[in-house]
Amino acid sequence: TASRATRLISPTSVLAGVMLTGLVVVAPLAAAGGLPDSLGSRELGWLALAGLGNVAGLVLNYGALRVGKVSIVGPISSTEGAIAAVLAVVAGEAISPGVGVTLALVVVGIVLAGVTPGGGSGDPLRATVLACGAALCFGAGLYATARVSEALPLVWALVPARVLGVVAVALPLVASRKKFPPPLPTSTS
Repeated sequence: TASRATRLISPTSVLAGVMLTGLVVVAPLAAAGGLPDSLGSRELGWLALAGLGNVAGLVLNYGALRVGKVSIVGPISSTEGAIAAVLAVVAGEAISPGVGVTLALVVVGIVLAGVTPGGGSGDPLRATVLACGAALCFGAGLYATARVSEALPLVWALVPARVLGVVAVALPLVASRKKFPPPLPTSTS
C-alpha cells in the first residue's frame, strides 16, 4: 500500500514509480485517440492545473502517510470532492441547501480527524497539515479535470499529471543517480 511504501522508501520515489507506471498506461491510450481538435490554450491551462494538482497532492499525501496514521490522513485527503465543489461555488455555480450542509459536515469531519488524539508514533499535526494540503491540491486538480473534460476526452485529463510526475520527479531522481525505484527491503524470516 502507499502508506507502507512511503515508510520504506521516500515519498518522491513512490511518486516517481506511480507516475512512470501511469504514463506507460495512459500515453498509448491518448496517442491512439490522436490530438483532439478542441485542444487550445484554455484547455492546456486546465490540463496544467489538473496535472499540478494531482502531482502536488500526491507528494503531500505520501509525505503525510510517512509521518502520520492512515486513519487520519485518508479521510482528510479524501475530501477532494468537497474541495472541488467549493471551488465550483466560488466560480459561480449554485448548490442546493443540502449540498451546503454536506460541505459544512465535511469541514467538521476534517477538524475532528485532525484533533482526535491517536497516541502512538508519528507527527499527527504535521500529517494533518500535509493531508489538508493534499486535499486542496487534489480538489483543485479535480475541478480542473471536470472543466477540461467538457472539451477533451477524459484520457487527456490523465496525461498531464503523469508527464509532470515523470519530468519533475522521476527524471531528476534518475539524473541524481539514486536507485530508481529503490529496492524494497527483503524479509529475513
